[in-house]
Amino acid sequence: MRWFPLLLLLGCETNEVRAWSERHAQLERRKAELTELEARGPEPRIEAFRHSLDLAAFIREHGAGARLFVEPGGVRVGTSGTVRHCRETVAALADLRWLTQEWRLRLENGRCDWEARTGKDFTTLEDALVAPPSKWAAPPSQLFSRGVPELRAKVEALEREVTTRESRLGTQAVLQGKLDAMQPLIDSLRARPEPCDLAVLDRELAQAEADQGALLEVERSRLVHPLEPLTDYRLRGLVEVHDGVVAWHCEPL
Repeated sequence: MRWFPLLLLLGCETNEVRAWSERHAQLERRKAELTELEARGPEPRIEAFRHSLDLAAFIREHGAGARLFVEPGGVRVGTSGTVRHCRETVAALADLRWLTQEWRLRLENGRCDWEARTGKDFTTLEDALVAPPSKWAAPPSQLFSRGVPELRAKVEALEREVTTRESRLGTQAVLQGKLDAMQPLIDSLRARPEPCDLAVLDRELAQAEADQGALLEVERSRLVHPLEPLTDYRLRGLVEVHDGVVAWHCEPL
């Protein structure tokens, strides 16, 4: 009866065979998803999301007069010039400000230096566009596995077909299932209060010409000059500082 355990082993599905079978089933499900996507056609919501993260294209299309700097961990948008030039640029960029987290504004002698930076939330959204698919590693060979060459051939054929379909669908394939998961983050970013830098620029321009040009340097999270906002008309009523924490409240003139 020494051969009995051998017969049991030959009749059992090995871990290797099970892994190839699961991979085949996974690819079949992915193929079905892609087939449905191809039949449905382009989704405007996905294309709109992809386009909304393309800050360089936005600046080119709107002629905002801003410079774009791609840096580790995010993107920085900035401009320098007259106060009126800054005001026009910041206003033109209003539709992309939901993606920026920090901003800085400096005014002095009729000149302006402004920039805004994206934060980690923008990186999270951007990564979704380029996140590579998870890689699958073939299982190690086992002595008593049966039918592996046939399974391997089927899996490799399916992988080629899925790759071709994903390339054809592009962003739509990458974002399938991801956009719904990210929607709460997108909604929370769009619901953030608008930045107050535009309001500060409007107040500078609203002053009498003789009163314009005084030094002012502020950031979203701190005041550089003046430290006391009540002393400067351009900040009065727009910002408060409590225990070192800056809170902005944009108000119309």
